[in-house]
Amino acid sequence: RGGMKKVVARWGLRFLVLMAFLTLLSWKLDEMRTPQVLLAEPRQGSIDGVSYECVLPKESLYQEGSHCYLYIVEDSTSYFYPVIARRVEVTLQAMDDRQAAVSGIYTRGLRVARLTSRPLVGSAVPITIWEEEGP
Repeated sequence: RGGMKKVVARWGLRFLVLMAFLTLLSWKLDEMRTPQVLLAEPRQGSIDGVSYECVLPKESLYQEGSHCYLYIVEDSTSYFYPVIARRVEVTLQAMDDRQAAVSGIYTRGLRVARLTSRPLVGSAVPITIWEEEGP
């Protein structure tokens, strides 16, 4: 009878260790799949001598057919995904080889996805912020 308790205890311990390992593995795989994003902040600027309220690096802009959008980076209330990139449609006003001017967003304090480690797909994507090292 005492031997049965030991067998159950051993199997229970193995089960708990296996579950802890699988949880850690799942967390690491999810972390690897989460895109890293380098941020840009919209600013006032000019393109071809015309001033605009919202100028961003050109790579921040996504175009799909006749629609233009960008991903705005926001804090979320999720414990597992504290930062998300939310897709917002904008109107393209002008573009040159380095930057684009857009309208349709409020720019104060805004953070926009500039470069990403993997494509952003969907209306709200969990991300991690890619920190650039200083000089």
